Amino acid sequence: MEEPSELHSDIDREEKNMFSDCNMPSKLSQSKSKVLTFSAGKIPPVSCNASAMHKATPTAPTLSPCDDDSESDESTDPQESKYPLDKTLDDAMVLLKIKKNSDGSRHCMKASDFDDVSKEIFVPFPENIAVKTQLAKAAWHEACQLKGINVKLTPSGVKMNRDLAESLKDSSVFAFKDLESKKGIYKTELLQLGINIMWFVNRHNEGIIHHKYFNPMPVKVIALVLTTIECCIDEWLQGLKEDIKFTSATYGTVYHGHFGSLQCFNERTVAYKLLDKICVNLHNTAHFHAGVDTLTISSSASRISDVAFEDAIREY
Repeated sequence: MEEPSELHSDIDREEKNMFSDCNMPSKLSQSKSKVLTFSAGKIPPVSCNASAMHKATPTAPTLSPCDDDSESDESTDPQESKYPLDKTLDDAMVLLKIKKNSDGSRHCMKASDFDDVSKEIFVPFPENIAVKTQLAKAAWHEACQLKGINVKLTPSGVKMNRDLAESLKDSSVFAFKDLESKKGIYKTELLQLGINIMWFVNRHNEGIIHHKYFNPMPVKVIALVLTTIECCIDEWLQGLKEDIKFTSATYGTVYHGHFGSLQCFNERTVAYKLLDKICVNLHNTAHFHAGVDTLTISSSASRISDVAFEDAIREY
């Protein structure tokens, strides 16, 4: 038998309505006269599936007065978080590379878009001439310490570097062994050094493994190394070293110039086969630099002779 409602207190009425079912309008209710029923006391947890939240963004439900006690101060709006729920941290880092201007246009991030602390981390190259000069002075001082000399970096020193670079490029004088008298053409130590470092560092380097392509040293390889040397000289043409990209677009013409000079040299000295001798000597020196001759083990030296076997028989 149900008690009269007059005997119920306010607490009894609240307990009776606390777990009553509430009706929440859904998207289906706009087209059909149906409602989505859920229990106010058993609200399912919010799904953490980022892709699902990205595809479907329902409006927040309006709770009835019976749910006033279950208000939450936590916000689950993805727009209020630092990164949207449908984007990972890696995606956010990618977005930082593009900056949106006030007029709606976009451009790639520049060094000036970062603060001083970020520039030291993300920007490896300086922007202004003052920083470049400071780094150049530090590099110059360190180089002097390594060489054990004391040469001050002054305007006259910068001019000296520029004049030296220009003189080395004049008629490709850097290709001679003796720069003053221009003797020993294609016998510069830089040519042999470049070949050694690039292809003949040790017995596992390309020049040894693919020796058939380097014996004798191809003329194209010599032209390539000479082009590389000239690129290194060009980096000092302003008196202070600056990085220059070694690309075919920039130095393709320079390479063909050196290759043409080598061909002309071969035509003029074909009776003496000077270029052939230079190519053979470059290969043999580089081959020796790789240490192959000193590490080669003869198979016959490891074989025990038959005389030793006869001695062993007589011994026993």
